[in-house]
Amino acid sequence: ELVLVVNARHRWTDKKTISINELLEEPFILREPGSGTQKIIEDAFKKSGIDVIHSLNSAICFGSSTSVKEGIKSGIGVSIISSRAIETELRSGELKTIRIKGLPAIKRNFYLIRDKRRVPSPACRVMLEFLQASARD
Repeated sequence: ELVLVVNARHRWTDKKTISINELLEEPFILREPGSGTQKIIEDAFKKSGIDVIHSLNSAICFGSSTSVKEGIKSGIGVSIISSRAIETELRSGELKTIRIKGLPAIKRNFYLIRDKRRVPSPACRVMLEFLQASARD
């Protein structure tokens, strides 16, 4: 799931939800054009009638989830990123997630594709087992 994330000192930390209008006024950290995460965010907002790229108060654009996360932690702005990317920071209390009213949960799927005609190497087998064991619904 992709979630709206703010740093622990943000004025929204006591809120469980914010409106889309509140989000549009806040400095927002974007992913780079062509990013899969950016595309999923754009699609989710389009369903609510919002052109994200032109509506958000874009503060800066980063090329990785790690950069976005560090930008949020430093107070540059808020962003929407993978809940898995911020697990440690959520546990430590550095970051907080907030729901956006009127916007359904933003989920994405990952697929594992392999050629079943080929016998996987021992390293590949271990990787496949790891991915299957760590997969979440």
